[in-house]
Amino acid sequence: MSVQLTIHQSGSAREDFFKPGIRYEFEQVPILLGGKSAQCPIPDVEADLAQISREKNDFILECLTNEPVVEVQGKTLRLGDKLVLNSGERMTINSCPTNFYVSFGKSPVSWQSRALAWLAKIGIAIVMLIQLFCIFLLPKLLNRGEFWSGQQMRLNIISRTDQLRKDMQSIDNPDPIAKMLLQAYQRDLMTRTTYLRAHSENLTRPQRKKMQQSLGEVEEQVRFLQKAQLNATLPALQIDRPIVDIIEKVEYE
Repeated sequence: MSVQLTIHQSGSAREDFFKPGIRYEFEQVPILLGGKSAQCPIPDVEADLAQISREKNDFILECLTNEPVVEVQGKTLRLGDKLVLNSGERMTINSCPTNFYVSFGKSPVSWQSRALAWLAKIGIAIVMLIQLFCIFLLPKLLNRGEFWSGQQMRLNIISRTDQLRKDMQSIDNPDPIAKMLLQAYQRDLMTRTTYLRAHSENLTRPQRKKMQQSLGEVEEQVRFLQKAQLNATLPALQIDRPIVDIIEKVEYE
């Protein structure tokens, strides 16, 4: 903790008011204000006029002259008068405005404060990176369709499953084997739909790719069964031919 005293030249002119004063800084008290031999000399003064000391936590201004040349807080001090000074207070000594300040040394910064400061900087950096990502990279990814590829795959599987079910229901192939195969595909598709509804959000990317491949194979089979004729026409049995041969043989004998 140090004491700063700024002495301004006496005068009432406007330019005198804005002139920079002479600043003195003291690390120890008491401080004498007055003549040239004093610690804080006042212009045009020969004797000591005042002294600043410290009592407990307060700084005390004591007048050392009986002349009415020391004024502070609107009061004129006489010999032996004392008054508590506050930091930032202004007093007048021999018509010279004098500013009194108390400066406190910087306390060492703890490691907790340093850690909080670093965390705050890291947080700000992360927020700035997210903002830059949203401003420059996210629109490009959305335009290319890569950012939501997983969600697009899921929606594609759902739409293809629904369309495939409608296609199988609309097929009217009279072939009995084709009908049996279509019914088997419908049951398999129902199982896939039930599983998809229960686990659509948790499917991994390889699982979704595999499901898309399986749906593609089923779609090819369904297109094939739409007009396939799997029940081949058997040749007609010629039962009457052996009977005719027997009759002809008997008549000959």
